[in-house]
Amino acid sequence: MPLLPFLGKIGPIGRTRLGVVSFPCETGPSLSVFYFITSACAGFFFFLDSYFEHLLELL
Repeated sequence: MPLLPFLGKIGPIGRTRLGVVSFPCETGPSLSVFYFITSACAGFFFFLDSYFEHLLELL
């Protein structure tokens, strides 16, 4: 799937941000929620990107 490398690219940045934000209270659940939101956003933007590409082809 082309989405997996894309998520890999977004990973380090997200991890850094998470480390800065929740450094005092590092818990497992918040980490998984963060990654779920990040991957959902990444998937949504990836979908939008391919959708607009398809629209441009139709024009």
